Amino acid sequence: MLENGYIIRELTFDEAENCCQLYARSMRKGYKEFLSGDALIFMENYLEKKGFSLDERFTYKIGGYKNDILCGFVTTTDDRLSNLFIDPKHFGTGLAKMLLFEAMSRIGDKGWLICRVGNDRAYAFYKKHSLRYCGIEESGDTDSMGLNIPNHIFCCGV
Repeated sequence: MLENGYIIRELTFDEAENCCQLYARSMRKGYKEFLSGDALIFMENYLEKKGFSLDERFTYKIGGYKNDILCGFVTTTDDRLSNLFIDPKHFGTGLAKMLLFEAMSRIGDKGWLICRVGNDRAYAFYKKHSLRYCGIEESGDTDSMGLNIPNHIFCCGV
């Protein structure tokens, strides 16, 4: 698929390092609005140590490319959209929408996703693109003060 100069295609296992670097860039830009500096450092250190795997736990692994450069990606596990990350240079270009719709077309109406409470940019994006808000869940993750970080739940179907 080619739209706005982007090509959408399956990721390959050897692109995991590129995904990890893109994840870190996106996280630094998008998460700084709602996560403390300590939490961001923790997540960056985790990514540095563990990396990002494109293993069999993901049902779909889809990348958005421009001029053969990975600009964003989305992964799903069964009926859950697991990761949607866009390189900050490509925020606002329509790539996130393309990847979201591609993933939703594959996982169907029973699909769902979570969005951290406080991630206002992502929350507004999912609401804008007609995902149905289904409530809040306790994530089990904690911030640097030991407080639980809840998640918004969105559903793809009506």
